[in-house]
Amino acid sequence: KEIIISPSGIYSELPFEALTLRRSEEKDFRALDYLVKHVSISYAWNACMAISNNIGSFKRSGIAAFVTQLESMPRLLFSEGQVVELKSRYQANVFIGKQATLSNFFRNCPGKSIIQVSTHSIARDNESTDGLLLFQDKALTIDTLFQYTNPTDLYIIAACESGKGRKEYGIGSRCFARSFAYSGAAGTVGTLWCVDDKSTAEVLSRFYENISGSSNVAFSLTTAKRKYLEMCNSSELANPYYWAGIIYNGKNDLKLTKLNQSVF
Repeated sequence: KEIIISPSGIYSELPFEALTLRRSEEKDFRALDYLVKHVSISYAWNACMAISNNIGSFKRSGIAAFVTQLESMPRLLFSEGQVVELKSRYQANVFIGKQATLSNFFRNCPGKSIIQVSTHSIARDNESTDGLLLFQDKALTIDTLFQYTNPTDLYIIAACESGKGRKEYGIGSRCFARSFAYSGAAGTVGTLWCVDDKSTAEVLSRFYENISGSSNVAFSLTTAKRKYLEMCNSSELANPYYWAGIIYNGKNDLKLTKLNQSVF
């Protein structure tokens, strides 16, 4: 079963997969009957984008992954480990620390099927200023992205509140995840709040395992969340804060089955 949701207003900040199907006095988060356990959920910025998301017939392959190491911000150690795993398993082009620059981002993203950015961001929902996505040398702005074109299959923006921004009536949130969709992505994975580095890396690691098979992107992320909940060894870690804020927007039937796995 699959559900596509195109939320508006304050509902665009609600992870519907964390809703429970029945009232319960259960105090263990692992035992709650979350919607994600029953259906695959994806989101659409609006009906027009859901229907007309045509990114052309370009040939794309491979993964480019970026992880910053900013002196003024907490180090993303688990994200670093997750992209190193991508390099060993899928021959990904990985840029960590000093290499995770905005110039390297623009230089190495064209032609890639999946682009992942793990960094810190500053989300703003007021009318006068946009948020910032921080790279090692400078910040990327939403205005820049709206002028940028790079047809690709999937952007994964593993940064705090990358799917959150000021609301625009009938269009959705003005956020980084949506801006990457406008730049030419068939789908984007973004976040609704300041996500936890460790749990996000775990969910994304399982997500890549799923999309390297035959599952579509939406179902791959749903399955990754289910597996994360199954493997939780405490109630606290099953709290939706740790897993539900990572959501997919885009083509519900998008499949990425041509990831080149390394041979050992």
